[in-house]
Amino acid sequence: MDNQDREFETFLRQFELRSPEPFLSDAPVVRQRRSAWWVIAPAAALAVILAIVFVRVLMPIGPKATVEFGAASSYKAGDRISFGSQILTGPFDGMTISLQDGTLVELRAQSSAMIEAAGDGPRVRLALGGVLVTAATQRTGHLYVETHDAQVSVTGTVFLVEVQPAGTRVGVVEGEVEVRNGVSTQRLKQGEQFFSDPSMKGRTLIEGIAWSRRAEELTPLLPPAPQEPPVVAFTPAPAPKKFVRKEIVPAAPQDPAPQPQPEPAPAPEPAPAPEEKTPRDSGTQDPAVDILNRACGQCHVPTLEGTHFDNRDGYVSLVSRMVTYGASLSPAEVQMLADYLFKTYGAKKAK
Repeated sequence: MDNQDREFETFLRQFELRSPEPFLSDAPVVRQRRSAWWVIAPAAALAVILAIVFVRVLMPIGPKATVEFGAASSYKAGDRISFGSQILTGPFDGMTISLQDGTLVELRAQSSAMIEAAGDGPRVRLALGGVLVTAATQRTGHLYVETHDAQVSVTGTVFLVEVQPAGTRVGVVEGEVEVRNGVSTQRLKQGEQFFSDPSMKGRTLIEGIAWSRRAEELTPLLPPAPQEPPVVAFTPAPAPKKFVRKEIVPAAPQDPAPQPQPEPAPAPEPAPAPEEKTPRDSGTQDPAVDILNRACGQCHVPTLEGTHFDNRDGYVSLVSRMVTYGASLSPAEVQMLADYLFKTYGAKKAK
């Protein structure tokens, strides 16, 4: 080895590398842990998003409301009604709504209601009109109908709720319901009624459900209305005749030749009776004509000329509304009168 090689070797010894520090040996491990965290965080966020989508889209949120019968209202059969939406029926026609659990809610004409989810079941808030509810059996909770001054809770039954200016009326067609009014609670059974104001009493439950499309089906479930005793007119006994003594007067002598008497003048012909205003086709002797004249009176007959429905259900709702206003009609008479009105004023104009 010459001198140049020795000098070069000495020069290299000056740059001898030192052993690494202890903390530098952990650096790769730290980088690996940080890389694992950036992989886990997006996966966790994706799992949360998928869970939210599953709950909101795939799982049903509360019971569904579907229109079964809409008639002339703004809804038609098959429409879905979201919970919390106001439901208004037409002036002459009601509607029927089914919930996801099988409950049927039939609204009367001129009614306003809202369906929403309560804590343990569906709830119907009735602001105006009436509803006939056929509640499906609730397995764990209850079905509620609330008005401004009463709350009805059931687990499965058929009942009527009406909101009138004076207060709330509840009637049970089948089963049993619980009615809460203020701090008091009352249980009603089949055929019984509740009135939040005593001045509302006086109408039978059969009359209350006469507007329903299921009136003929549900009426046999109710006890018949009590029959009032017939009114017998009192005829006073005739006063005893007073005995009057008559004097016997001798007859006057007759003239030998009686004078001829003038012939009496002919009696004037009687004036014709005033023509009564009766509905058309009254000559057919239809029993519905007598029902119409008795229940609605002559004042409503002329207005029927301007009333026209293309279906029989429109006249059923019209007659049922007259019953709610005080017309005395049985469910069978409601159907007979609706048939006659549709045949006379609806079907003929539709041709």
